[in-house]
Amino acid sequence: MFSLTVSRDGAVPIHYKSFDGNTTDDTTHIQIWENLRRIANRSDFIYVADSKLCTREQMQYLATQGGRFISVLPETRKECGWFKNWIRANTVRWEKLLRRPDHRRPHSGATHRYWGFESPMPSEEGFRILWILSSQKRDQDADRRQQRIQNTIEALAKLKSRVGRGQLRSKERITEAVQGIFEKYHSVQWFDWKITVQEQTSYRQKGKGRPGKKTKYVRQLRTSFSFEAMPNGERIRADATVDGMFPLISNIDAQHLSPRELLLKYKYQPYIEKRHAQFKSVLQAVPLWLKLPHRVEALMFVYFLALLLNALIERDLRAAMKTQDIPSLPLYPEERKCRHPTTARLISLFSNQQRHVLSDAGKEVKVFTEPLSELQQTVLRLLAVSSRLFQ
Repeated sequence: MFSLTVSRDGAVPIHYKSFDGNTTDDTTHIQIWENLRRIANRSDFIYVADSKLCTREQMQYLATQGGRFISVLPETRKECGWFKNWIRANTVRWEKLLRRPDHRRPHSGATHRYWGFESPMPSEEGFRILWILSSQKRDQDADRRQQRIQNTIEALAKLKSRVGRGQLRSKERITEAVQGIFEKYHSVQWFDWKITVQEQTSYRQKGKGRPGKKTKYVRQLRTSFSFEAMPNGERIRADATVDGMFPLISNIDAQHLSPRELLLKYKYQPYIEKRHAQFKSVLQAVPLWLKLPHRVEALMFVYFLALLLNALIERDLRAAMKTQDIPSLPLYPEERKCRHPTTARLISLFSNQQRHVLSDAGKEVKVFTEPLSELQQTVLRLLAVSSRLFQ
């Protein structure tokens, strides 16, 4: 397991740790935080982590050692269920915190909006809980629920067409199949369903021979099973009232960190996911058959250095662009503008640059270098690298 920590300034990797693959995430944060405290020579930095931090032991340890943290409260915690039930019966005055343009659709004019509400009840450990309402997540939650309901209805319809044939004859088999569909799409909370029983009566002649006036008949009752399932509109509407909400937990009170500031610090966390993405894409980390653990650790250390260099180059270039008021560089194909250059894009820009050395009897006679383009010279200037030294 590769654990990575980045700084707020440019998402620069400042610490990594390789753990045994059987190590669970919710047992690593104390050790990581202690290492960061030694690196920073202080403990009052803000430690932003995923929901694996939210164990009583880890959060209380950081708090008692002078640490400050921000994390996402897991949905499995009972504080989440309590608040969602509470909000359905109470009016909440959401505070406007943030408004951001949709960077994935820059020309659409769409924006993402965020509201905040301080939970009236702290966590079991006594820590602050801030509920966030996101317009983007609200739309995503509604779309996901609708898709899961639709998939469930389609699967139930196919199942019902097969009821009464093959193995789908008994009550137990039908119940198992229906519950399997609900488990697959995680949709049982939105449906009412039941097993239905149908009885068919038929009569059979008692004894042999041609039927007559005195022929007796035996009544036979045949029982068959099926099911009925319908979406529950009331429960769906109740579930929709909590769309877009997620809880943040922190030991920093509102006097020292406002809801807006807390949200902004948490929203920077996805940049670490970008570093992990570079680990697999740009650096092309692939499975390797290494027998000894220290070889695995050595390889991860090399990858950490590569990530560090990538981040530092990106940060220096973007900082220079901001200082010199350069909004973008034509680094994409067809000279399309790039607002946030990456190191991989810069390496690609110089990938075809060639240098030839003419030698005679082991002595250098002449060096031939390709001329640098205007864009290449601009990039080197922004990175404070001499063109002569580069060549």
